[in-house]
Amino acid sequence: MKEIGKMLKEKREKLNLSLSDAHKATKVQEKYLKAIEGGDTTIFFADVYYKSFVRSYSKFLGFEPEEIINMINLKNKERALKEDPESKSIKKGNCKNQSDIKKLLIILGIVIAVILSIFILTFGGKVIKEAENSHDESYQELSSKQAENDTLEESANSNANNEEENVLDKQESDIVLVEHEQQATPLNKQEVELVAKDTVWIRLDKDGKTVYEGNLGKGQRKVWKADKSFILKVGYAPGLRVFFNGKEVDITKNAVQDVNTIILE
Repeated sequence: MKEIGKMLKEKREKLNLSLSDAHKATKVQEKYLKAIEGGDTTIFFADVYYKSFVRSYSKFLGFEPEEIINMINLKNKERALKEDPESKSIKKGNCKNQSDIKKLLIILGIVIAVILSIFILTFGGKVIKEAENSHDESYQELSSKQAENDTLEESANSNANNEEENVLDKQESDIVLVEHEQQATPLNKQEVELVAKDTVWIRLDKDGKTVYEGNLGKGQRKVWKADKSFILKVGYAPGLRVFFNGKEVDITKNAVQDVNTIILE
């Protein structure tokens, strides 16, 4: 970002303007203007604030703000591409380690299969014979109890018929109660839909509780519902579209340095 900062600084000096003059015109603190000209982005809380201040400063100096932002995005992509070769070499090393692990797992599986085969051949016959003897004893015991169960079943059936009639009556009353409860339940909910036109930082409170805080990537869409209201704080208002209960809300109105806080209810 040093090249971009150097370009802005040279333009300011060419116009015989001081950092104090730029601060008075843009309302951006001098320490942030100095950091922009020096290419230092670490001083900013988030990338969205850096871009917002650069927009205001570059517009004040007579540049096209979006062209400057596109240059910043291009620099970020070039830096990411330089880091790719290292990540690729790490991935190759991981693939090699995974291949060795797979070979060890195959060998271990073969050893376990051989051990299980030996165990079954040695002890399998004895276990099967004991199971057959146990089955015969259980069958004789069940036969003696079958006759007793048949007599009890007849009386149980008559009682079951009576109970079934009572259950049906209760279910009908429960259905009426559930329908009444459903009719009494309020169906109206507040809904907010956020669509990011650019990468933008937001914080959203739903019914007094924070449900999201962070960046929305360009093209990203999120929807929330609430019982009463929302409070939305956005770091770069022009980069976000807001729809409240299906209607778009203009959040750039009353924004300060593209930062705005709105209440939706």
